[in-house]
Amino acid sequence: MHAFDFRTARRFWGLRDLTLAAKVFAIVGGTPAYRREFVTDDAPAGLEDFDAWVARTVLNPAVTLFREARYLLAEDPAIGHLGLYHSVLAAIAVGEDDPGPSSERPGRRGIRRA
Repeated sequence: MHAFDFRTARRFWGLRDLTLAAKVFAIVGGTPAYRREFVTDDAPAGLEDFDAWVARTVLNPAVTLFREARYLLAEDPAIGHLGLYHSVLAAIAVGEDDPGPSSERPGRRGIRRA
């Protein structure tokens, strides 16, 4: 099964609000299993519930989705240096959006977007 596109994922998650649908899609993409098996059908009730939904699902170690990114990275044979990926993710998490400073943080000068 292929991942859903944005419109299909929005219907699958039962989200009417476009902003909410975009936020959910940014986190889970179009992977159908994430709704049923990974968060046991827990979808945000509305835009005001989004942050709470992230806390109770994506950031909750008791929920399967919490470890999914780690598993995906570990299974990708093209990724040879997990530390670099974690460093870049950490830079993004603290708000860095310029590839210059983000590339220097993990000690890899000269990493630029293609």
